[in-house]
Parts: sequence; structure tokens; C-alpha cells
Amino acid sequence: MKMAITKTLFVVYMLLFGRLSADDGDRYSYDSKLLEKVIRLELKVEEMQKKLEASQERMESFITDQTTIFKNKTDEVEIKGDVPLVAFNAYSPVDVSPDTSEIIVWRNTLVNEGNGYDTVLGLFTAPVSGLYFFAVHSCVYTSTALQYAIVLDHNIVGRTYQYEDSSYHCSSLNTITMVKEGQRVWVKCTSGSTSNQMFEHDSYGKSSFIGVLLHK
Repeated sequence: MKMAITKTLFVVYMLLFGRLSADDGDRYSYDSKLLEKVIRLELKVEEMQKKLEASQERMESFITDQTTIFKNKTDEVEIKGDVPLVAFNAYSPVDVSPDTSEIIVWRNTLVNEGNGYDTVLGLFTAPVSGLYFFAVHSCVYTSTALQYAIVLDHNIVGRTYQYEDSSYHCSSLNTITMVKEGQRVWVKCTSGSTSNQMFEHDSYGKSSFIGVLLHK
């Protein structure tokens, strides 16, 4: 539309102020084509400008969205950061042939953050209330049975029976449970034996008792 109006005004001008000679006609044709190219170029520039503005708006929207997501994730991490570090990894049982109902005491700790595990009594005392994960990894001799349980203040929260008649064998028991501050957790033998049941070997495996606070 803009190009048609411009060409019309140019013709009217030539009719009012002079006659169009053959040369003038050629010049008009050249000027008209040049003008048409200029107008097309202007239209393309305007179109590019609109696309650029639209692209800039999308980019600004994307940056705003990503900033919001990052802030939410940061807030989430900060909230999780309020959970205190409570974790222990105890190993090497004092008695490798425990009696029935005997607490299995682990003499060493690789980790004891929060000082919750007692290597003398074999008890973990929760320093804070929350959701905890506990696991026992036990290694037994060939053709030897081991029965034990994870106990929370005299209530069994996990138990297992372990036996292998062909070779030394290691297996694990784990549980997730709510523990209140001050409550105690330990590992108890549920069926004792007079012969050695558990073994410690650098090449074959070692028995251990671990726990960690998941959520406060």
C-alpha cells in the first residue's frame, strides 16, 4: 500500500509540472524501480526490527523464568541445609558369636557425626528427632546361620535370617523409621550360637552398622 501511494504521487507530480518525454519515461522507470527497492528494504528492516523485539522479549521472559527457578532451588537447598548432620558407620563386632538377645557391639567407627553411636554399649542415641535410615551389613562363615534385628527402644523395626552352605557370605538388612530425640537404636542377635558366626576379613568383607538422619 505504501509503495503504491508513493508511485501515484510521483506520476501526479510529473503530470502537473511537466510532460514525460521518452528519456523522462526511462528515468521515471528507473526511479520507480529504485524507489520500490528502497521501500521493500524499509519493509524488511521493519520486519527484522519486529522479529528482533519479539526475540528480545522471549529472551527476557526466559531469563526471568530461569532466575525464578534458580531462586526456588536455592531456597529449597537452604531449607534442607537446616537438617543437622547426623551419621555413623560402626564396624568390627566385639563378639563374633553373640548369644540370643545380646546387643551386637561395634568397637570402631569410621564416621560418627553428632556423636550418636556409643562403641562401648553398642547403642545409637538420636540427638534430634527425625526420619532415619539404618543398615546392617553382616558376613558369616560357611554353613553358619545368623539371625539378628534392628531394634528401636525394644521394638524390632527390621530383622533377617542369614545362611550360606557353600561359601563365606555377606548380606544386608536396612530400614527407614522415625526416631524421637533421645530414643536408642541397636542391633540384637535373635538366635545365638556357641560357634563363631561373623567374620572380619580385608579381602572377603567386614560387618558393619550404619545410620543417617534423612529428614528432620
